[in-house]
Amino acid sequence: MDSFIKKIDAIKKIECLITIKEEIKDQIMVKESWQVRMELYKQIDVINQRIKEIEQTSDNFKYVNKQLT
Repeated sequence: MDSFIKKIDAIKKIECLITIKEEIKDQIMVKESWQVRMELYKQIDVINQRIKEIEQTSDNFKYVNKQLT
């Protein structure tokens, strides 16, 4: 049961990060300054790294990841 709760928690964290990443992508489209866009791309890189960390620490995450993408 504890493993199941951890998987659900990981799914929620990743879903939240994906939502934030999509919002950042939307911001990139409207920003004119290349410096601002680069900073937003860096934020996306940080989010992608965090998603990878969550995947590595969660059991059977390949299945979960397929469900999210």
